[in-house]
Amino acid sequence: MRKVGLSGGLAFDMPVRMTKDAAAFRGCPLRRTISSSFLFLCAALAASLAAPDARADDAAAPGEPDQAPRASATAAARPTGEEPATSQGPATSDAPAEPAKSQAPATSEDRPARDADDLTVKLHVESPSVVAIERVDTGELVCTSPCDVSVSAAVAYRVAGSRPSKAFYLDASRKTDLTVTVRPASKRGSVIGWTLLGGGIAALGAGVATLAVGQADRGPMPDDGVTHNGFTDAMIIGTALTLAGTALGIAGGSIVLGNRETKVRGNVAPARPSKGLAPQPTIKAAAPSAPALFVPILGGTF
Repeated sequence: MRKVGLSGGLAFDMPVRMTKDAAAFRGCPLRRTISSSFLFLCAALAASLAAPDARADDAAAPGEPDQAPRASATAAARPTGEEPATSQGPATSDAPAEPAKSQAPATSEDRPARDADDLTVKLHVESPSVVAIERVDTGELVCTSPCDVSVSAAVAYRVAGSRPSKAFYLDASRKTDLTVTVRPASKRGSVIGWTLLGGGIAALGAGVATLAVGQADRGPMPDDGVTHNGFTDAMIIGTALTLAGTALGIAGGSIVLGNRETKVRGNVAPARPSKGLAPQPTIKAAAPSAPALFVPILGGTF
């Protein structure tokens, strides 16, 4: 029996049968070489049997292609009913979350400006006589003065009648309680105006004619010692008629113009132009101008 030691602390007894040839071989110089080769082969075999897992890990380390098979094997080896361990997320605090801070209520400065197109206002109509307010787009009757009614500020209105007013919008940019004062056009006032205008024209014409006749009949002053007032009287009458006619004409014309249509004042804005009918600005390219040509007229040398 011969005891053989291997790497890793392993040792075993290997029987050696000694024959005549082997006894003769013990003195041969080649004996040490054969023994060393045999021992090396035995050590390599023992190392391969002792560490298979280490060699498998070293083979799979570069690209790790066998992760899935190994995971399957691990799952198969786990007892039934045991849940696989999962990766835990980042640790979170168990303390209750801090409540969000309540925001302060918006003030009048933070609120956007009111859009008159989406605003409902309260309309109060004042007029010396009964007038009717209607919508321009539909002709619908809104109210009859005196009235207090809630209407939209997005549409145009007008005062109906034989002499209607111009279309107007309600000015809701500052407040929602609006007051509209209506001065209705009067047919009677129009008649009075035309009468005064006609009388003024007639008086003006008479005054001008009186002045012209008095100037034409003026002759040389007689030297009889008597004062002649005919020319002076004509001048006075003609001048008075002219001034009266002018005043009557101005008054009558003002009354006529004032009664052409109903006037609306107060919290109103002029009618907005229609976008479809509004003139669009045009840009005309400037035509290239011809180069200036200079022709010398005078010339000379010194």
